[in-house]
Amino acid sequence: MHLCILCDASGSLREGGKRFALLTTLRTIEQYFWVRDVSPEVSLFAVNDEPLSADWSDFRHLLDDPKGSFALKKALSHPAVQTADRLLILSDCCWGSDQRRAFRNLKLTRGSDFARAVVIGAEADKQCRELDFVTAENILGHLEEWCP
Repeated sequence: MHLCILCDASGSLREGGKRFALLTTLRTIEQYFWVRDVSPEVSLFAVNDEPLSADWSDFRHLLDDPKGSFALKKALSHPAVQTADRLLILSDCCWGSDQRRAFRNLKLTRGSDFARAVVIGAEADKQCRELDFVTAENILGHLEEWCP
């Protein structure tokens, strides 16, 4: 299985410890696969104005200076996303209408089970929450049913 993970690295991650919560969620995902002795192919990206490829060992440094905006639409066109079996987006989900539309269209195009967004922090607006997002607190249970 090829799992693509897009991590929000925009300026809004500077607020309220969200970048640390995102890193904790990312490490939880890594530990989930380790404990289950599963080794999916993982493409990991930090996304602000551009998607930047990363790996588990150096990802922490990509969030040292979150800035810009979360270019979700641009990231969704990346070849790694296009070839992935599953897509996980870790974000504070303070998305504008273009980002919400891109996520909704992606789920329509690739199937409702292809992509999930995990809310980091408590600021996601009501319109984003209606897109069937998962909270970071529930990530382990969600992975169990979505990414066995």
